[in-house]
Amino acid sequence: MLIANKTENAMQVSLIGEIMNENEWAPSDAVYLRAALDAAEGQPLAVWISSPGGSLDAALAMRAMLAAYSGPVSIHTAGIVASAATLLLCVPGAEVVAERGSVFMVHQARMGAAGDSAEMRKAADVLDACDDEIADVYEIRMKCGRDKLRDMMAAETWLRSSEALALGLVDKVADATSGGYVAEPRNPDPLPEAVSARLSPRMDAICSSMANITAASETRAQALSGAVERAVSAIADASGKTVAGVLDASERAASAIAAQLNTLRDEFGKTRAAYDAQVSACNSLEEKYKQLDKVLSDAIGLFGGDPSVYIHDGQRKQGFKLNV
Repeated sequence: MLIANKTENAMQVSLIGEIMNENEWAPSDAVYLRAALDAAEGQPLAVWISSPGGSLDAALAMRAMLAAYSGPVSIHTAGIVASAATLLLCVPGAEVVAERGSVFMVHQARMGAAGDSAEMRKAADVLDACDDEIADVYEIRMKCGRDKLRDMMAAETWLRSSEALALGLVDKVADATSGGYVAEPRNPDPLPEAVSARLSPRMDAICSSMANITAASETRAQALSGAVERAVSAIADASGKTVAGVLDASERAASAIAAQLNTLRDEFGKTRAAYDAQVSACNSLEEKYKQLDKVLSDAIGLFGGDPSVYIHDGQRKQGFKLNV
């Protein structure tokens, strides 16, 4: 995308994103640049580039337009400047500044091709011709020799700002400035004295207000601390009274439970004594039954009966019953 911004004394053009050739939706970026240059009318021109590359056709045309511009040209790079976008740096007489954080990439031309072997060979010849022309353009700025240029293109070489400076692709590396495509630095230089003088009264007022706020906050904090201490003491007193009451109630409940246990123990003793008496009476009755059985057995024996008969009391084994 190409954006132009004209002021009273200068023209700024920003190329952001892919360099586009003509398509069914929009004309080529070269068309937009031509219109911007015509509107600039020779005024100083600042070109900002942040682009991964794109159309070689459009890039070569745009570079030629910038080279033919009648006014002074400065070029600034921001972010990635790669592939065809690097050709726009090779404008004779232009100052090229790499803002901090710029990265560059050069490589051979690429294209899509289809057809038979003859057409594919022809496509390769076209690419060779494009690579020769690209190397010619790079030689405008880069003084490292044509062989090194072709080796860098064949290897698809990525360059830091310092490396691009050493090769001559840019003229200098600078931190971001207050204008242009990139933002101001995060840690700017100290303010000028005039600005500082204008801000000092405001800073003094702010500091005074902060001091008043701090003092008021400390007073409120002390008052709150005293209130909290009093509340904690009251809670502690109430808690002590509550604990004493609970202990007293527990002691009374324990005494009542002990009395109930003593009563139950006495009742159990009486019940056990009655039980023992009943057991003793039963044992005595059993002995009397045994004596009666013997008397009856002896009597039955005198009459020639079976002495093994059982007395009829409803609790003996079934057998011969003698009613007496």
